[in-house]
Amino acid sequence: PASLSTVHRVSSVVGHPATLRGWLAAWRRIHCIARLPWIGDKDPFLVAVQWGLRKSLGPPAVRPRCRRPLLRRVLKVAAQQKLWIVGAFAVLAYTFGLRVPSELVRQGKRSAFAVQASRISYGPIRRKGKEHSQTLTRWCVCKSDSLLCVHNWLSVICEMRPEGPLFLESTHTLMKQFVELLVHLAVEDHSQFTSHCFRRGAAADVLEEHGLASMLNFGQWSSPAAAMPYASADEQTARALGNA
Repeated sequence: PASLSTVHRVSSVVGHPATLRGWLAAWRRIHCIARLPWIGDKDPFLVAVQWGLRKSLGPPAVRPRCRRPLLRRVLKVAAQQKLWIVGAFAVLAYTFGLRVPSELVRQGKRSAFAVQASRISYGPIRRKGKEHSQTLTRWCVCKSDSLLCVHNWLSVICEMRPEGPLFLESTHTLMKQFVELLVHLAVEDHSQFTSHCFRRGAAADVLEEHGLASMLNFGQWSSPAAAMPYASADEQTARALGNA
């Protein structure tokens, strides 16, 4: 465990507020993983530092999100152009709410998917901030929206690549092809989309349709504050008022 004096010294010398916020968040997370007490939540100095960071930086900005209507448009073009790999890449990232480079491209093997009539499971995989491997399960939506169903896209790419990794391409290459589809659809801010846009979009859609608790469970976030980069405080509040 870090001593209070060490944390104070580090907090005093890091110059950029965004860097300091990241260091403190990482430090707290490491203590939690190691099951060690974290002193930062009760120490008056560090509480004041966190307050100052929130005041100077404000809430994290919500970056471009690939939400369901846009994803359906992209998938339609991908199917027309027979870009099965890119389509499957987008559907899997969105449906399972994955961090693309580490949780899909590097770990996405045919053997990791268990396909049943009504559901699809993916795992066990290593996830960011989790001590143990995770297995994610999603329901089949063929009857309600066949274009967005993992079943269909997964069956196509499994025929193309029946063994080993499903994605031989890098995340950069796949996202470049995805952005080209956005350009084809005349999406104005296409250059701002990153591989995290699927996880952001899925989180916003789950919040809108099923509420805050479902969104936190979907993204495995510990609190509404942790999910703010994906769905802003205003969006979370609006959904809560809608429930009320």
